[in-house]
Amino acid sequence: MTQDSNKQANCLQQRFAIAQQELNQYLEEQSQRIAPQPQIKFTDIDGFYNFEGYVNDKLIAKIFLNTSENKFSYWVVEVSGVELYHCYSFPDAREFVINAYNNGTLHIYRRDVVLSDREKGAQMVEVLEKHGSEYVVRNPQNNNHYVVRLDHPDVKMRCECPDCYFRGIQCKHQIAVMKHIRKVTPLPVI
Repeated sequence: MTQDSNKQANCLQQRFAIAQQELNQYLEEQSQRIAPQPQIKFTDIDGFYNFEGYVNDKLIAKIFLNTSENKFSYWVVEVSGVELYHCYSFPDAREFVINAYNNGTLHIYRRDVVLSDREKGAQMVEVLEKHGSEYVVRNPQNNNHYVVRLDHPDVKMRCECPDCYFRGIQCKHQIAVMKHIRKVTPLPVI
């Protein structure tokens, strides 16, 4: 091949690449007009690597950094209280949520399912002691002890466990204490 034919081949390759890029962009724009993909917004809820994914103000998934293992940390994707996916980077976790949602395989987050999972976990928690309005509980899964303060004004301080502190939700330890109180203090008969 001569030098002129090499230049022509390069020029054709560049034109083809530009044309292909323009075609891909056009096809993407048309597909968005026909069936737009919902935008998933990820929000850092507390500044401690706890994210929530929303579509149109509906919570669809949680992504959080699990640091409870002494060996290593990993990212967790949780939907309906179930850990669906583990990975080593937030972008990988975010991509999993986006792809699963767009494919229809990511189930919509439901708070009642999460509560029932915590209620199941509460069945194993032992309430050991009461000191004033504080209760000492033991989690038999990891043998950790926590202090539960049901009447604390700060929701994140009602239990010493990471689930309560970082997520600000009612943990299985609080549920166990409430069930214990109901057993010890029966309701009056009317």
